[in-house]
Amino acid sequence: MREPEYATSSDGTAIAYQTIGLGPGLVVLPGAVLHPDAYKKLAKTLGRSFAVHVVHRRGRGLSGQQGSNYSIERECDDVISVLDATQSHRLFGHSFGALVAVETGAHVTAEGSGGRWSTRPSAGECGDRRKLVADGDGEPG
Repeated sequence: MREPEYATSSDGTAIAYQTIGLGPGLVVLPGAVLHPDAYKKLAKTLGRSFAVHVVHRRGRGLSGQQGSNYSIERECDDVISVLDATQSHRLFGHSFGALVAVETGAHVTAEGSGGRWSTRPSAGECGDRRKLVADGDGEPG
């Protein structure tokens, strides 16, 4: 992955993300326990078809602290700042990151997305999953 870049959330907190690959932007939100480095293999595989931006969630990795006003709404603001900074229209979350992704989608949809969100990626964008698994690149770990 490339050197970290930073987006600034609405409260001024720096949110780090690292990128691999080229193509349409896809933001990846890790769970509560795993460090963003744990998503390198996933990012590398998806990076064949996407510019994958792995977020260092607030209070984790290289991003700013959670602070006293921490909430899921703050995390949603963080995600929106990364989506805007990377001009991405796709979002993937794992574990608690999935909850943040769903909440962000609801938050943005309630405000009007202005075309921000994409539908799920097509099979052509993702490549042939069976081939990835056969090559040993589509499995977790």
